Amino acid sequence: MALLPDRGDHEQNPAERELAALLHTEKLAALGQLAASVAHELGNPLSIISSSLQYLHERLAAASDPASDFTMTALANVERMQELLRSVLDFAAMKQPEFEQADLKEVVSEVLRFVAAECARRNLTVAVAFDPALPSIRMDARGVAQILLNLVTNSLDALAGSGSKIEVSTRLADDRRSAIVVVANDGPPIPCEVLPHLFRPFHTTKDTGTGLGLYLSRQIANDHGGELAGENPAAGGVRFTLTLPLDACHGEVHGGCPDRRR
Repeated sequence: MALLPDRGDHEQNPAERELAALLHTEKLAALGQLAASVAHELGNPLSIISSSLQYLHERLAAASDPASDFTMTALANVERMQELLRSVLDFAAMKQPEFEQADLKEVVSEVLRFVAAECARRNLTVAVAFDPALPSIRMDARGVAQILLNLVTNSLDALAGSGSKIEVSTRLADDRRSAIVVVANDGPPIPCEVLPHLFRPFHTTKDTGTGLGLYLSRQIANDHGGELAGENPAAGGVRFTLTLPLDACHGEVHGGCPDRRR
């Protein structure tokens, strides 16, 4: 009987690697379907619990009952669970992007307007620099806004108790074929042991995190044929760089511009 040689992953031929990647994709798809089913089943009971707690909390607070502190804590934890379910549903859905010409400056500005009140409440400075030479680009504006909101929200979390500044800038890449958005903050650096796993699904260092935000953000960037990377600059702080082709169809091999393939 002939024995096949025992080969490590590094010796896999291209067909084996392609099969392994396909199996991994199918497993993620199955996980997404299961997660969506569980999330739907839990969603309705959590909504009822939240409504009941809200009613009870308002009654207790109106009566100046100290027990209202406990209902507030319970409500906050229910909200955390609901946020987790929303993230799981987003992970399971992974909707196809809808590409159209859009103004990146306006998308960035809209995200910053959304977080302006929270930044002011925390006394955080937001420095913005837009490249006036940047043209409109073909993108899924809602998806790009989701990426930027996640990056800015992560910066807000990172600056809790340390750091005071968020910087957001746009520029045209040197090859003039891509737009670059940088979101940086002067908070503590990302731990070295965490950096390699930043974009892994369900990997998080936050007490209230789901570990899906950066994973979904990179998926959206990939759908545009773009890239999303995070690093600790030598000068300190944390910097995320989003690169988007001016025409998402430049990244068609990565899954961009599905409407052109219909």
